[in-house]
Amino acid sequence: MEPAAPSAIVTASDGTPLPPTVNLTTRLMKTFNLPNNKTVSRDASHCVALLRGNGRWTHRWFKSLRGAENEYRFWRNCGQHVRDYNDIENVKLIKGN
Repeated sequence: MEPAAPSAIVTASDGTPLPPTVNLTTRLMKTFNLPNNKTVSRDASHCVALLRGNGRWTHRWFKSLRGAENEYRFWRNCGQHVRDYNDIENVKLIKGN
């Protein structure tokens, strides 16, 4: 005897169909135009782009404006010796579309 194929409708023990579940893996993706002329989609609302001394951009992704502004403010207000130690030349705050 072959096992029955699983049905697409999930039922309770008494046979009543259960409501469809919410897919928790769906994310709000936003598009970012980065300073290195690339466009990416990420699960974030803001990005802080850091230009390193070797001419390459690195990016830090944030889901809130507050977190991104804190990171941006840190790099803007820190001393030159901190930026030199971390090899940071420029900082940009980017908002997703």
